Amino acid sequence: MLRIFLIAILISVNAASAWSQQVVTDDSCKGTYDSLYGGPVFLFVNEMPVYPGGDYGQVKFFNEHFRYPVREETYQTRVAVSYFVTPAGKIVHPHISGKSPKEYTLVDQEAIRVIKLMRRFKPGKCNGRKVAVMMTYRVSCMILQE
Repeated sequence: MLRIFLIAILISVNAASAWSQQVVTDDSCKGTYDSLYGGPVFLFVNEMPVYPGGDYGQVKFFNEHFRYPVREETYQTRVAVSYFVTPAGKIVHPHISGKSPKEYTLVDQEAIRVIKLMRRFKPGKCNGRKVAVMMTYRVSCMILQE
């Protein structure tokens, strides 16, 4: 018998990508220029991006669409998919920080696939202006073979 446990945790913003440097600041929001995104990206803003249905809606969507890679042995893994939410609310450049695409595991690839399927977010805002925000979605899963 196969038992699957999935814990999907939304972390609004974790850290800037390795290609970032500080360039944009104001009284309440700090942004960075990110070469992967190709422009300023904010980590914390007055109004963070919101997925339709909120965190619950995002976790529900992920759980409904994630397909577990079949393996013969029991395993446990964690994945952190970072992505940008554009000023239009679109998800772009989902990636696993610290890994090249050649190093992605099957679970990494599946998590990225599901993130790409997600609907547009309500965009993040800094002082009333829509801005790009870097987000991270963390997933822990355990597959038990009996």
